[in-house]
Amino acid sequence: MTTKKTIVDKETFHELEWVISIVIGFIAFEIVTKVLKEKLERNFPKYKMVVYRWIIRKELHYKFRSVSEKVTVKGIVFFAAVNQGVKQAFNRYSSRN
Repeated sequence: MTTKKTIVDKETFHELEWVISIVIGFIAFEIVTKVLKEKLERNFPKYKMVVYRWIIRKELHYKFRSVSEKVTVKGIVFFAAVNQGVKQAFNRYSSRN
């Protein structure tokens, strides 16, 4: 004969599931982080040189530079426009009585 006695109620079981999933996730995260960190530290300089050589061979560094300059200029223009708009708003609302 089996008894129908509840050993762990539903709420406790739910909390145990959460705790166990967090612990397992943390352990998996730590393992992946250490493995990836080790591989990156070992292989990053090699891949970096391969990518740099490819960029230079394709002459993409000129394009990157010009895009970077355009983005910088647009960022400055945007900042100046926002700054001017804020100044005008403050002047308009500060002149009211």
